[in-house]
Amino acid sequence: MSIILVLCLVLISVQSVFAQQFGIDSPLEGSVQSGNVAPPTGWTCGNGIVTASVNGGPTINFTEDQNRGDTGVPCNNTGDNAFIIAQPWNWNVLGSGQHTIVFFLNGAQFATRTFTVATFGTEFLFGPSASFTVQDFPDPGHEAEYRQVIAVKGDLLGTIDDYLNSGRHHILILADSGMGKTSFVLNYYAYNQRKIQKDRWRLAVVPLGNPENGSRIKTPYAPSPSSSR
Repeated sequence: MSIILVLCLVLISVQSVFAQQFGIDSPLEGSVQSGNVAPPTGWTCGNGIVTASVNGGPTINFTEDQNRGDTGVPCNNTGDNAFIIAQPWNWNVLGSGQHTIVFFLNGAQFATRTFTVATFGTEFLFGPSASFTVQDFPDPGHEAEYRQVIAVKGDLLGTIDDYLNSGRHHILILADSGMGKTSFVLNYYAYNQRKIQKDRWRLAVVPLGNPENGSRIKTPYAPSPSSSR
């Protein structure tokens, strides 16, 4: 009987260690938040329902068991440990200043983060503009000044179509980690392939993580005789 009890205690202890592992991707401690950029998200090895509350306010609900491969090792499982917000989100509704968000797993607190909200004087900011110069882009020794920023709320695929059809050739898609940048690129590639040939762009998806692909980007892409785009 004593041997069985010891084994049970060891098993419970190991499970408790895994359950205590977690990470909060947003908001980071001491960060500045604004608008609907980087809503609350993170991961935890514990099983159950994740909720949160800001300044002791209403419950914030999340969708649990989202796949995130880099959490498989610390959680000793398949990596389905991420949680993402399950409701519309806008940091500015909280008002300017410092706030505290508390995360709960099955009603028990497991993480707290203090952050600051910058509302820029309004809950929804429309029409902002700015300019900056990028050195050595698109080629070494050149520079480009960017003045146009497009904030998309709607059909992203159609917005990119309109952008490319206007004659522009460079676009930067900015978003926090895990927000779907790679998924968008793959979906746009598949969406483009379904077009009729005369409307189809000649696209190539090039992973930048492979150092050999740098030379491929520098090599001019020769379209086929049947393609005009």
